[in-house]
Amino acid sequence: MPTIETMYNCIDAERARNGMTIEAFTKAIDVSEKTYRNWRAEHKPISSAVLIKIATLFGCSVDYLLGLSDKMRNS
Repeated sequence: MPTIETMYNCIDAERARNGMTIEAFTKAIDVSEKTYRNWRAEHKPISSAVLIKIATLFGCSVDYLLGLSDKMRNS
C-alpha cells in the first residue's frame, strides 16, 4: 500500500522533471511554501482539490501521484 511519503516522492520527482523550484511549484498550485513544507515535514495528506491541481499541472493522474499506479496517465 502506498504511503504519504510515496505521494511526496512522486510529486517531488515530477516537480524536478518539470524543472520547477519549490517556489514556482507552490505558486502554480496556489499554496504557500510554508504550507507545502509543513505538509512534507509532518507527512500530512494534501487535499483532493490540491492533488487535482498538481495532476493538472503535471499532466498526470492523481493515482500516479498517490503511488497507486505506475502509469503516469490514464488511458
